[in-house]
Amino acid sequence: MTTQAILIAPASPDGLGAALVIRRLVPEAVLVPPDDLPAALLPLVRMHADVLGLADGILSEGGSLVVWHPEGLAPEMPASLSRRAETRTVTLPAGALSLTAGLLPRLRERGIALSPMEATLLFLAVTDGCRGFPGTVEIEAMARLLEAGADRELASRWSHLGPEAVLRAPLDSAVTVGSLMSHPVRTIEVSASVASAWDVLTEHPHGSLVVVDAAGAPMGLVLRPDVARAVRHGLAERPIHEVMSPCPALLTPSSGAEALLPVVLGPGPGKAVVVAEGRVVGIVSRSDVVGLLYAHRLPPSLRPASLAERMRRLWPAAELALLEQIRAIAGEQALYLVGGAVRDLLLERPSFDLDLMTEQPADALVARLGDVLGAEVIRHPAFGTATLRLPDGRRIDVAMARRETYRQPGALPEVQAAGLRHDLGRRDFTVNALALRLDGEAFGEVVDFFGGVDDLESGHLRTLHNLSFIEDPTRLVRGVRFALATGLRFHPETEGFARYAMSSGRLDGVGGERLKNELRKLLGVGHGAVGVEALADLDAWRLVAGAFAGWHPTDRFLERLEPVTRWLVAQGEEPAEATFLLVLGGLVAQLDEPGRADALARLHLPGSEQHRLTSALSRHARLEREQPGWTRRSASERYQHLADLERLGLSLLALLSEAGDVLPVLDEHLGHRRLAVAIDGDWLRRQGLQPGPRTGEILRRVRAALIDGKAVSASEQQALALSLLSEAGELA
Repeated sequence: MTTQAILIAPASPDGLGAALVIRRLVPEAVLVPPDDLPAALLPLVRMHADVLGLADGILSEGGSLVVWHPEGLAPEMPASLSRRAETRTVTLPAGALSLTAGLLPRLRERGIALSPMEATLLFLAVTDGCRGFPGTVEIEAMARLLEAGADRELASRWSHLGPEAVLRAPLDSAVTVGSLMSHPVRTIEVSASVASAWDVLTEHPHGSLVVVDAAGAPMGLVLRPDVARAVRHGLAERPIHEVMSPCPALLTPSSGAEALLPVVLGPGPGKAVVVAEGRVVGIVSRSDVVGLLYAHRLPPSLRPASLAERMRRLWPAAELALLEQIRAIAGEQALYLVGGAVRDLLLERPSFDLDLMTEQPADALVARLGDVLGAEVIRHPAFGTATLRLPDGRRIDVAMARRETYRQPGALPEVQAAGLRHDLGRRDFTVNALALRLDGEAFGEVVDFFGGVDDLESGHLRTLHNLSFIEDPTRLVRGVRFALATGLRFHPETEGFARYAMSSGRLDGVGGERLKNELRKLLGVGHGAVGVEALADLDAWRLVAGAFAGWHPTDRFLERLEPVTRWLVAQGEEPAEATFLLVLGGLVAQLDEPGRADALARLHLPGSEQHRLTSALSRHARLEREQPGWTRRSASERYQHLADLERLGLSLLALLSEAGDVLPVLDEHLGHRRLAVAIDGDWLRRQGLQPGPRTGEILRRVRAALIDGKAVSASEQQALALSLLSEAGELA
């Protein structure tokens, strides 16, 4: 096995920035500080350990080691690495005074975007590398970093005051450790095996587990790399305490946030365990604390007072009055607005879905809201949520913060109580992982753990982790819908994750009720052809059936879809259903009959809709096969060919027919259906015809003559019928 590593060379902010760029180019690599890392640089490295991928001494003991460094700067490798390492260089362009500035174009070439935190750190690195006298390369680099969200003031404060001083201001305003901690915490008993710990870490995206005794008191911390190494070395059945690290700092929820400074800037895993009455109640990580630097540097337009005013400007008076009622009922209980309403508020779009969240048990709040608002309360205990239906039809969703686990792709999640960070972290995209405080004086405060505000400003849809689409494939369809509705676009890395998920083959034919509903939402809001093409571009139609891998709609399909949809709606089909049924019919038309039945069943399509689609497609295939050139036949022949097709079958014919634009033929056909024939079965019986198949045959021939203009009046139709009866000797 080969381990990829990066050395900070030279040991300076510019060398640190170069190492960060190389890590973005080689994402599997870890950062290894050199033995001579200056004391002044060490706090900055530790503060950004998560974004830098700081190895912190954790490297595989076996296999070869590849160490990356900028060209022309052969590093002094730690003795522990030099014996088994080979080096590889990253070439620098001519004319760069700063290593970081010289390497940055590599990120643009690869379409790799930076977070504002990364951009700020790199801005510091560029200014350090050119010693305050930037050349052309550095000026261009700084301009692009500012576009990416770099905070020039923060970079300057890091340079002049040092990380500790920079961190103190947001920590002072954070008040307590309890206000920052994530909870509940994933723990494992000290008597458990290494294999048990690995099972938990495999199932949940944690980097560590707190090891506790039988009473729940903390004993130590076990890190994912240590557990992976132990499993690899055949120690899976050994007790977990043999690979655990010493317990990190122990704090209480009431501890002042300044107690977290050593956690961020000191050695170790960068975590503090929070205890109350001897039991673990929370955990605070280095990234939680560093995130405060950005949470407290919002532009004026996103500060609480501004957002509260924006809400009052965008929301109707009735919605604002309801919101004020909810705030009064909640009282001092911390309450958050989450979901699309927050995203749309930041985009200055009116959106009034009241999706509420609390970190405390929600039952009491739900009961109070139901009583005061006179609402019907519908509880969903399996998901920890409740819905309140108001007398005027409006609804409020209330949930206690929770985490979700997916046992397999597309499955319904398993739910457990959790803290706000965990709840927001289970969502699909960063722009939907935002929360807005509603209670008390905190009203209007944005909670953004994952950079959603920055993604809104840059116009990106970005997933919260790289297996997001594997975990829940419906997120891909939802992402396309969000992109079309909001004008956002997939972040390049997120698009890469989507393509990887599709190419893996694990999601072929995953189907499911949720996928069906997401496809309905996407295709039923005026995004028919665009939505079809966007999903095809991501090869996402294979979610319906593996046979659709690589499928892309023809130009003819895309051109016809909108006019045929309008035609189907005009015949009485529900607008939200029309595009969905047409696209689905056009898609499964490529399959044989068993394949169609399987694909439709996987989508949990109701039996009646399955029958409508399969019957219509079978009839269309038979017509095209047995009656080539049917559109050029007489009007009465065309009528007979289409007489047994209902509106969905007719519209699928218009979408899929090889005969060109058949909508005028369908309009003609519907007009002929409305024609009143002057005779009926009773009239024929009075003429002496016995009931039987002959009745239908004569009526069809009379209608054909009417359609072709050969028997227009009632007398002409009656004369034709009498003639047919006379020929067969059927007159009385």
